[in-house]
Amino acid sequence: MSYLKKLILKMPFSDKKAILIGNTLEFFDLYLYIHFAVVISKHFFAPGFEKTTFFQSFIFCQMYLFAPIACFLFSYLGDKYGRKSIIVHTSMLMAITSILILFLPTYDTWGEYATFTIIILRIFQGIALAGEPLAANLYLAESSTIDINEPWYKQTAWYLKLAHSSEQLGGLFALIICYISLHYFDEYSQSWRIPFVFGFVFVFFVFILRIRLSESEEYAAATNNKKITIGGKFKDSYFYLPKTLFFYKRNVLCWILLLLPYPIIFNICFLHITPRIIGVDAPLESMLEHNAYLSIGCIFSNLFFAFFPLKFKWNLKITVMAYVLIGCICATVAIWMLENKVESSCLFTLQVLMMSLINFGLIMPALMKVFPVIGRYTLIGFGWSISRFIGFFIVALGIKAICDAFGLYGCLYLLFFLISLGLFATWYHVCYYTIDDQITLKNYKESKKNGMVTGKGMTQEEIDEYLNNKKDF
Repeated sequence: MSYLKKLILKMPFSDKKAILIGNTLEFFDLYLYIHFAVVISKHFFAPGFEKTTFFQSFIFCQMYLFAPIACFLFSYLGDKYGRKSIIVHTSMLMAITSILILFLPTYDTWGEYATFTIIILRIFQGIALAGEPLAANLYLAESSTIDINEPWYKQTAWYLKLAHSSEQLGGLFALIICYISLHYFDEYSQSWRIPFVFGFVFVFFVFILRIRLSESEEYAAATNNKKITIGGKFKDSYFYLPKTLFFYKRNVLCWILLLLPYPIIFNICFLHITPRIIGVDAPLESMLEHNAYLSIGCIFSNLFFAFFPLKFKWNLKITVMAYVLIGCICATVAIWMLENKVESSCLFTLQVLMMSLINFGLIMPALMKVFPVIGRYTLIGFGWSISRFIGFFIVALGIKAICDAFGLYGCLYLLFFLISLGLFATWYHVCYYTIDDQITLKNYKESKKNGMVTGKGMTQEEIDEYLNNKKDF
């Protein structure tokens, strides 16, 4: 074992590349279980169980319910022990649960014990997915620059777009493996295990890569590689956040609103529009094939639409707003064509544009960087958890009811509402690029309010004294 560890430590690799490769894990798991849910139900649940409301909700539980619950714990530990610790341990948990599912006896062998066991393992996978993607994105953000004068390929926004594309790549791998398993090995009784074999090998490879990670640059610099005492009297502690940042409450709210639309557009696009395009009664293989092409389109379009604003230093707020509005037009046209049964080859293109443009990823790094390093994971994790909780009830329960009542137009109305909240957050959030101006304005207002010399900015000692006397801190 020690020899293997020494061998791994000698392997030449980049921290950012290891994070990007491992980030494919989230969507590999999500795509696998969403598209393979019916197949899995035949082997681990009683006949007819896949038609129940509980099963339809359980498909999304691990990503939208169990993961947010666990994220509260991981965000606390991530601020206390560092981002690397969360990334490595969640990867290890994912590897263990994946191999257990791979060798798990079916319902025919174990009966209800198999059902109970698969539910428990899926819960643990949801716990692993609570820490991995958020910690990975945070790691990338803290290991790259936010300076708009730096080259575009060194920008935090570019790295996070690469991370998003890597997630789509993981989903693409899952779709391809599922398609091969169903199309070429359907006559074998154990063919359903093939995607899980690849899943375990992939997860284990990611775990091996991430053992060698060093801590993120900003976190290491903020802590001097020392353990942080959360809640202490030191400047680095979590309870110092209100003293170091005026606008964190506003940005947490904006973070929640910016995260809300994407899970909904993903669900509508992949699980509601795709069946209408290929036909509701089409075999599962057709859906896998269509969504695989859709994933390829999303990978390239995501990078394409990120390249130009970063390369030519466009105003990111205006760019994101323009992108989202164009995406809304594409969604409206696509749903109108489907509801009016207008067949056209451009529906696929409209799907790709919907997925790529209704996305606020370009401005999220400038929002994340406003949060102080110690406490950043906690604040971001809190916002992520709240958005996923809301997303669970919308995805698992709300969208189906809306579709039954209003058809795809109901999905469109829901999407417009969430997008309007995202556009508000785009305008309202405090951006890293303007934080100095915001603090100057806040200092001026505070000095005037407290009877100090008008126009005189508060000193740091005056700010500390004022905030220490406020009851809400």
